[in-house]
Amino acid sequence: MGNELISLGYRLILRGAQNPQCGLLYSADNEPFILPSPITQTVSFFAGFFYMDMYFNNTFNPIRFFSLIALQLITIYSRVNVGCKTLIDAIYCSLVGMLIGVVYYNIIKDFYKADYLNQKLTTANDTINKFFSID
Repeated sequence: MGNELISLGYRLILRGAQNPQCGLLYSADNEPFILPSPITQTVSFFAGFFYMDMYFNNTFNPIRFFSLIALQLITIYSRVNVGCKTLIDAIYCSLVGMLIGVVYYNIIKDFYKADYLNQKLTTANDTINKFFSID
């Protein structure tokens, strides 16, 4: 039983489903190309990223919020409907993707949408600008 659970976890996390209906592209040998990261995980990554952007900027955009939820639900439904995932697999991948999006936003939040026009130029930049100026 323990080895079966480890094998199942390995197949769910590290390998995509080998369902030919899930392949986006096919090789010359007619083998489906399965993405290493499921589509539900990728969509949820972007949703988690934009949820954190709204949270840290202290703004709530209902159109963006509900559009992202709808996109996640449609993606989960389509993956389950095609047969690429079970409902539990799709929800699991969605939660993992959202968690990765939240963590990624927290890593880059200081550099995301920086106000470059209002930053003070450093001495090195002043020297470079003087060198290339026409004056």
